[in-house]
Parts: sequence; structure tokens; C-alpha cells
Amino acid sequence: MKRCVLMAAACCLPLTLSANEMSQPKEPGFSGYVGVGAGYYQLTSNFFAGTRKATLGDERVNSLDGQAHENSHGMSEFTADLRYTFDNQNTQILMGNLIEDRIRLDWTQRLGVAHTFDGVGTMSASVLFSGIPSEVWVDPYQTEGSRDRTEQNSNGFRVSWNQIMGSNIGFNYSHRNINIDDEGAGDDLVAKGMLTPEEQKQLQRSGKNHHFELYGRLMLNERHLLLPSINLVSRERDGQPEQGETYGAQLTYVYFNPSYTLTLSGYMGIRDYDHANPIYDEEADAKDFGFNAMMFIHQPFELDKWDLRLGATYVKSNSDIDFYDNKLTGANIMMIRNF
Repeated sequence: MKRCVLMAAACCLPLTLSANEMSQPKEPGFSGYVGVGAGYYQLTSNFFAGTRKATLGDERVNSLDGQAHENSHGMSEFTADLRYTFDNQNTQILMGNLIEDRIRLDWTQRLGVAHTFDGVGTMSASVLFSGIPSEVWVDPYQTEGSRDRTEQNSNGFRVSWNQIMGSNIGFNYSHRNINIDDEGAGDDLVAKGMLTPEEQKQLQRSGKNHHFELYGRLMLNERHLLLPSINLVSRERDGQPEQGETYGAQLTYVYFNPSYTLTLSGYMGIRDYDHANPIYDEEADAKDFGFNAMMFIHQPFELDKWDLRLGATYVKSNSDIDFYDNKLTGANIMMIRNF
């Protein structure tokens, strides 16, 4: 829940990935892409501290009743999606990081296998593990002194079924175990006598995420593609007030041109919580919405097998508790080598 705005941002791109990640190359052997670039992000969050590569949160907060201050940071970025296709051209080994993770500054890696069955579709299974872990505050509710940072690791697995029974419908399921290395949420309030130890346990953030996605692929003509999707995220946490569900819908539009490819994605979601937060005596229910745009300029500067990628993201989460409001704005540029 502490990275809710970043998770909403993740929902703005998975369809672009889902539509293309199962495509099989025409020849066996190695294929994929690698890219390097830079990004600039502005984040408003009382919970997310950044990554090893960037500090995006406030070390100090003076009140538990208001929104966070906006923080900005530039960073270098790297991406890779590597595959090996066997001689039968129906089976691939997959390795790399997922687009929907990168957009929320989460460098989770995957390693898996995909196989195309005639008349059935393409099925894949991957293990997920943290590359560069994200960081959160040990005690996000600490109002005196500087807050300490700790890593939040994510690992699990993902299964996908693309072009189900020859149709234009696909399904993804991801299971993730989320672990906070040094969990201290509420320590400051317990020390001040404002929370009991039993209430503090309800703030624990480690647990599991179950993410279900059902999407369609509507090719309007050779240049225009629509990708609608519905999403459900079930959050299991050690602390009951952190548990709940997120329901979301998104629409991605893709425009193909010989010189460039443009993708525009919009997302809207509702985040529900099962129990009241003991600090505020109410649930942190929220409405999330976001927009993402990406342009791939093919063969920039007459460079064969290269793409220049330009991206922009805006995501906002409005919670019933002001302290939980989040906003993310970002832009990035990257050179990508295809092979």
C-alpha cells in the first residue's frame, strides 16, 4: 500500500508488454533488446523512499495529517529483454525486467520459458526476483528526527496465457512475496504512548500480492491497435489494515508508423482496505488514476536496429487519509539496441 501510486503507474503499461512479449522471432537463436538512458521523476509520497539509485522521499515529516512534499531526482536507467528461441521456433527462454515494473521504479527481474501450442495459444511461466530493491522508511510515521531507510524486496512467479484458444484474449497472473527488511512502522508512536504494541502490529507491511489481469487485443487496421484490460490485485499483509483489493481498468492505444510507434495508456482504479488504520481510526481507501505516453523512434540518426524511446508518466492517488496521498510525474529518454 505504501507504493500505491507506483503500483497504479505499473498498470498504465502492462498491455503494451502483454501484446508483444509472446511474439516469436522468425529465426531460432538469441533475440531481444538492451537499452540505456536517463529519467527525471517527481514524487509525492510519505512512504516510498526511493531506490539504491535515487532518493525520492522526505527524511523528515512534521505531521501525520498532511500530504508529503514533492521530491525530484534524475537517474540513469538500464533495460534488457533477452530471449533464446529453440529450433522448433515455438519455445523461448526469457530473461529481463518487465515494463510494468520499470515504470514504478522497481527493477524486478524475470527468468522463464514460453511455448506456443497450435490452436491453444502461448503459455509462459517465469520466476520473479528483485534486481535493485526499492526502499521505504523503517518507520514512516516518525515525526521527530530523520527517518531511516530499509529495503523492500519482491520475489515470486508469473504465469501468462496469450491468444487463448486462438482468440485475441490473454491472461496474466503474478504472485509476489513482499518483505520489508527492517519493519518499524509505528515505533515512534509506541514510544510516545500514542499506540499500543498490539495496534503497532497492525501496521506491518510484509505479505503477498496476487495480481490478475485479463486483456484483449483489437487490431482496428494495420496502424491502429486498442488493448483494453481489467485488473484485480489482492493484497495479503501481516497487518490487517494493510490488506485489501484494488480494482482497475485501463485502455492502451498503439499507433504504428514506419518511422515511429506511439503508445498512449490510461488507467483508473479503486483501492479498498479491509480494516481501519489504528492511527486514524478509518480505512485508507483511495481512487487511483494515471496516464502514460511512449514514443519509439525507429532507426534514429540512421542507426540500423536502434530505437530512441521517449516516455512520460503522470499518476495520482487520492486517499481518504491525506497522509496517504501520492503523486508521481516522470519523463525519460533511452536508446535501445534490438537484435
